[in-house]
Amino acid sequence: MVAADIRLTCKNLIRGKNVVIGDEEAHFRFPGGVRIDVGTLILGDNVEIGRQVEIKGPYVELGNNVKIGSNVVIDVRERLEVGADSTIQHNCEIRGRMVKIGQRFRMLDYARIGGGSCFESLSSFQCGDDCHLGLRGFINTARPVLLGDEVGLGTDTKIYTHGAYASVLDGKPVQWGPVTIGDRCWLPGATVLPGITIERDSVIGAGSVVTRDVSARTLVAGSPAKKVRDLVPLSPLEKTATIEQLLRDFTKVTGYHAPQDFTIRDATIGVPVRDTETVIDLSAKTIRGERSDLVDQLLTHLRRYGIRIRRV
Repeated sequence: MVAADIRLTCKNLIRGKNVVIGDEEAHFRFPGGVRIDVGTLILGDNVEIGRQVEIKGPYVELGNNVKIGSNVVIDVRERLEVGADSTIQHNCEIRGRMVKIGQRFRMLDYARIGGGSCFESLSSFQCGDDCHLGLRGFINTARPVLLGDEVGLGTDTKIYTHGAYASVLDGKPVQWGPVTIGDRCWLPGATVLPGITIERDSVIGAGSVVTRDVSARTLVAGSPAKKVRDLVPLSPLEKTATIEQLLRDFTKVTGYHAPQDFTIRDATIGVPVRDTETVIDLSAKTIRGERSDLVDQLLTHLRRYGIRIRRV
């Protein structure tokens, strides 16, 4: 479905099923108007694009079930790829040269990717699957930014690859450098300066300023950020105890069943669904079996503790 006041210009268009552009019903708070000027445009199944949206670039590919909110600006000079099941909410901006986003990406309201020098030849942005850019988050891509899988950038988190204002000829500091963040890192409201590498499974304390590299499985905090402690994986017994506590908390919050109604085997949870059992594997982060309201509520509860489950 294409609503009124839509202008779409492209040389090559590949469109999947159930594509919706400028839906007035779903985006009634925003005036109309969508402008898409793209060389090659590939839209997967069930793509939704809101109103007051501008998309420009020689190549744009949106995977299946991608949702783009209203008042969004996308201006990518070489190539943009957005993986399946990703959401870009209202009032966001994506600008740059090469932007490649993995599956199940979530970009919340007023977040920005781009910033100063983002159209220059050294600019690029790439992230893996299941990444999150929170409310008012900002990623400057004057130099390459690379995020692994399951990287969470919380509300007001800022990543800079270029820092300067006063003249370098006056002896003032100027910084340029790429930023790399490994798998399963969490940065709630932090600031990362140019040239930093944060290795996998690390956590940056809220409000911290990262001025030096962070090694794997480390908690750092402060301004400048300093090591607080190592992050040690739980033992099998500790994992089981933690799962039991999660289920107790779940039953208190939702009133669904009692903890003994669930079956715990190693790092899996068996959930009763009618006359069968749905199995949630917390190590592989997968689910097998039927869905139900109980299963969906539990998956939401687990996600709030950073445990994201994918159906196999």
